[in-house]
Amino acid sequence: MPLIFEVALRKNTTAYWVIFLVAFSATRARAQLTSPQVGWQAEIGPGAHNVSGIVTIIDDSSIQVDNFTYNGGGISVYFYLGQTESSSAFASGLQIGPQLLGTVFDGTQPPLVINLPEGQTLEGWHAVSVWCVVAEVSFGSGTFAPVPLMGDYNKDGTVDAADYTA
Repeated sequence: MPLIFEVALRKNTTAYWVIFLVAFSATRARAQLTSPQVGWQAEIGPGAHNVSGIVTIIDDSSIQVDNFTYNGGGISVYFYLGQTESSSAFASGLQIGPQLLGTVFDGTQPPLVINLPEGQTLEGWHAVSVWCVVAEVSFGSGTFAPVPLMGDYNKDGTVDAADYTA
């Protein structure tokens, strides 16, 4: 046990717990560092089984699906991540979220937040699909990209005087 913890434990149990909680909180904060892709979006659909929606990266291990539509059909249907937007990438990709088969989404439900499996991050995953596992077919997919800034007419990532001339 490190000396600081031994001293705190001997002198005051409350001090020990304060030090432990600070150390634990610092560890959790490091685990939630965000990547440059936070805020990037992929538009999926319109696709088979009425699939459509906007998928946004909200942190290193979570996505949010807004305005999601799906008629509930298909066989063994999940969200999948792929390194690229291709059938082979999704077939060997990462299954995320709950089984979608039989659940109807009409775009009016609250956003669907999907956390990746424990220990997984979005690093290296560049595309998302509503994927039918048995048929190995995408019902709708998209590639994550930065959301364009309104007013950034010259597409340099900032809104400034140069956009006025463009």
